[in-house]
Formats: sequence, structure tokens, C-alpha cells
Amino acid sequence: MYRRVTIIGVIVAIVLILVLGFYFAYMASNANGGTAGQPVTAGDLATLKQIALAPYGPSGISMLSSVKNYTGTPLTAQSKPLVVYIGADYCPFCSIQRWPLIIALDRFGNFSRLVYMASSPSEGDYPTFSFHTSTYSSNYLVFQGYEQQDRNNQPLDAVPSNYTGVFSQYGSAYPFSNFGNRYIIPGAMMSPVSLTGKTQADVLNDIKTGTSLGIQIKEAANVITALICKLTNNHPTGVCMQSPINGLVLSLAAYTPGSLGTVAQFEAPTSTGSPWAVVSSSGQRD
Repeated sequence: MYRRVTIIGVIVAIVLILVLGFYFAYMASNANGGTAGQPVTAGDLATLKQIALAPYGPSGISMLSSVKNYTGTPLTAQSKPLVVYIGADYCPFCSIQRWPLIIALDRFGNFSRLVYMASSPSEGDYPTFSFHTSTYSSNYLVFQGYEQQDRNNQPLDAVPSNYTGVFSQYGSAYPFSNFGNRYIIPGAMMSPVSLTGKTQADVLNDIKTGTSLGIQIKEAANVITALICKLTNNHPTGVCMQSPINGLVLSLAAYTPGSLGTVAQFEAPTSTGSPWAVVSSSGQRD
């Protein structure tokens, strides 16, 4: 009898250890999921604003390879140039692309109602933000950000039909950024793998301290800033005339898409919960 009780106790202990092991492994792989959907704190909003200020760091001219020229009917709203972003909360490539986009936009205006987000646990659990509930105000441009699917691949924001034509031309893949129908960034400018194991606080610190990841994010933000300056006719001058933004603006005038070798990283939309990633070497709300 004693031996049976001992065996049962050992089995229970092993099962408990396995359960706890799986639990802590899941929690470790889903570290950012606990804050997903929560409002960004005033402190983090202030930090994002602070790291958006000059000095802007290296130009990031090599990242011009992510930009496509586009000739279409100019996108405007409220008599201002319009920037449109289309992505999804679950998407890992969107996770990395939102960082420089937010920093660049913070140079021209202010966000409110941003929330913390993380890509799907099965796709890296990468720390980021979501534009789903956000609003943005600026004297120079209008920004509209759409998250078509949530972190669990369920439908979220509907994109107005007049924005989907160009989006479809580039494969309807996430992320997609349209700068006034003059410039397109189809995909992410960096790999999200560099976000592995990090939290939002870690990434903010990387940008502040100038780690390799932080420098890349600021370089991408500089390119996006230059695109916006082209839309706003170099206003405000306090941003657009700063180095290296002014140099990037001049580079855009002579830039031929593909001349530097485009590397687009993006992900196809999904409603099945089984998204597939694509890496290609070719290439406020209503």
C-alpha cells in the first residue's frame, strides 16, 4: 500500500512539473500578450516623442530600397496630404514597421489612444503597438491607420474601398504604407527577428541608447520622415531642414526604385489562423 501511494505521488509530481513547465514556457513565449490592447502609458508616449526629436542619427539612405514611386490621384484629407497604413495586429512584419512609422509621425503631430500590441504568439510575440483605436492630429498631414485583423486573426478594421486599389496592386500584403499616392512602402523595412525576446520597454531603451536595433529603427524613421516632407513641401522646416532629413529629401528626387535592390518583407492576410510569410527580393479613421 505504501509503495502504491509513493508511486502515485511520484506520478502526480511529474505531471505537475510538466504542467508548470508548459505553463512557464507558454508565458515566456507570450510575454507581451499580457499588455496587448492596454493603453500606452503617458510615460511611454512621452518617451516616443522624445526619441523622435533631433538629433536623428544616421540617414538610413540604404533603406530607400524599400520605397516605390507611385503616380496616382493625390491622396488628401482636410486639405492636407494623407498617409495610409494597412496592417494587422497578428503580423510580425507589421510589428517592426510600426516603430519607425510612429517615430516619424511623432515629428509632425501627436498620437492619442495608442495601445500596446504584440504579434501572434505563434509568430514571435513581437512587441509593438496597434493603430486600431488610435487617433492622430497634425497641422501638416492626416494619418489613417487600419488594422484589418486582430492578434487572433479575427476581422477588425474595414479599409475604405478607395484605399484598396493600390493595396491590391501590391498583393494586399501586410504591412502597407501609402504616402499620398506618391510613394509606397509595400512591406517592412527591417526584419522583425531583431525584436525576439524583447518588450516595448526594451525597444524604447534600444532606441534611446543607440543599439544596432535602435539605430535601424531611427534610420527607417528618417526615410519615412523624408517621404512625408516631400508631401508637405518641407514643412515644418524644423524637421525637414534637419540633417539628415534634408539630404534624404534631395536623394528622393533622384531616386529610381529598385536601383539599390529592393528587399520587401511582408505577410499575406489570413482568416484561417494559418498565415504564411513571404520574403521577396523584388520588390482619424472614419
